[in-house]
Amino acid sequence: MEQLKKRPLFNPEGSVEVRDRRMINGNTTNLNDFNNMKYGWVSDWYRQAMNNFWIPEEINLLRDSKDYPLLSPGERRAYDKILSFLVFLDSIQTANLPAISEYITANEINLCLAIQTFQEAVHSQSYSYMLDTICEPQTRNEVLYQWKNDPHLLARNTFIGDLYNEFQKDKSSRAFLKAVVANFILEGVYFYSGFMFFYNLGRNHKMTGSSQEIRYINRDENTHLWLFRNIILELKKGRTPTVYPRMRQ
Repeated sequence: MEQLKKRPLFNPEGSVEVRDRRMINGNTTNLNDFNNMKYGWVSDWYRQAMNNFWIPEEINLLRDSKDYPLLSPGERRAYDKILSFLVFLDSIQTANLPAISEYITANEINLCLAIQTFQEAVHSQSYSYMLDTICEPQTRNEVLYQWKNDPHLLARNTFIGDLYNEFQKDKSSRAFLKAVVANFILEGVYFYSGFMFFYNLGRNHKMTGSSQEIRYINRDENTHLWLFRNIILELKKGRTPTVYPRMRQ
């Protein structure tokens, strides 16, 4: 199985030819050249992601602080557990994306991953802002770490976390691809399944500030899905049978 080479940070011998650029195991100088990109879709992605800029405190959560104690026990339990689930996922994304970027040798893709990493950090901040507003400090900490003790949340997180950890130990192209697909599952399945609950509360005129925070986060996640979908497709285009034998046209 092909092993990935970590991209050097300083590489004056790297190729400056766009046609030589590769998603992995390329020879990059690490120069950020916005005028010469091999992957043309990056330009639109980058512009969209930059236009999405926001900060959590833009949204007033005063009403949420009054709504939270009035939620039914079931609603409050779901709110806490889903929030714990989401804040962990964004946290592990913030940590894992740079690990993926170390092995991507197309600099325009690394520019995108740098923006996504920043956005994942903002999402974690958003969840903390939500909890700081509606909970006492002790309750806040209990909610943050429910994912460690709830068997269902832990099982979901373990599935993704194990694939990320596998790539920490195994630098093969297959382990890399599995980590990339795990990222796509996290962004497209795990996040969206959690978002639905907050939208349902908002439709019922409950926790409307939280619902708005989720809308902003969801808008970012749409671009993240777009990014990783394209990364997977580009890897598929450049595959060899020995590297990705099960990827079909």
